[in-house]
Amino acid sequence: MTAKETKDSKKTKKHEKKPEKHKEKHKELKGPKEHKELKGHKDHQEHKEHKKPKEIKEAKKAPNKPKKPHIDAVMVKYERHPQHLIALLQDVQAAFSYISPENLNLICDYLGVPVTQAWSIATFYKSFSLEPRGEHEIKVCLGTTCHLKGGERLVECCERDLGVPRGRTTEDQKFTLETVNCLGSCALAPVVMIDQDYLGGANIRTLKKRLEKK
Repeated sequence: MTAKETKDSKKTKKHEKKPEKHKEKHKELKGPKEHKELKGHKDHQEHKEHKKPKEIKEAKKAPNKPKKPHIDAVMVKYERHPQHLIALLQDVQAAFSYISPENLNLICDYLGVPVTQAWSIATFYKSFSLEPRGEHEIKVCLGTTCHLKGGERLVECCERDLGVPRGRTTEDQKFTLETVNCLGSCALAPVVMIDQDYLGGANIRTLKKRLEKK
C-alpha cells in the first residue's frame, strides 16, 4: 500500500467515526431535558406536599361555639307540676340568657300554670329578664351607702361609655347595664358587679379599666 492510499484510508476511518461522536453529543443534549422532566416531577411532588399543611390547617380550624339547648331539653328535667315553675324559669334564664314570650308560654303549657302567674313571677324577680341579655352583665348598686359614695356617677359613666340607658343591652349584645338596690357588700361601697365578679370601692377609672378587659 502506497503512502497516498494509507493517508486516504485514515481519512475514511476518521470520517466514519464522526457520526458516533455526533450521536454521543445528541445523547448529552438529552440530559438537560431529562433533568427538566425530573425537576418538574419533583416540583409537582413538592406542590403536593405543600398542600398538606393547608389541609391540616383547615382541619384544625376553631370549632363552632356550642349551640344553645332546645327548651324541651330543659323542661324534660322536671315533672309536669306547677311547683317547679320558679326552678324551671331559672334554668331557662341560665340557658338562653332571657325568657322569651314563646318560651314562657311553653313553660306554662308544660307545667299547667296560667301565663299571668308565670309573667308576674318573671317580672317581680330581678334575676329574670324578658328581654335578650348581653354577654356580660353590669350591676351597679344604688343602695343608700353606695348611692352616697358615688354609685349614681358610676351608672352615668357606664351609660355614656356603652351608649345605652340603665336596664338596656348594647346593640352588639355584649353588655347589659342594670342598677340594683343592694349587692350585700355595703362595707365595700360603692360596689359594681360585673358577671360574677365584685368591684369594691369602685371609681370611674377602675370601672373603665375592668370593662376594657371584657
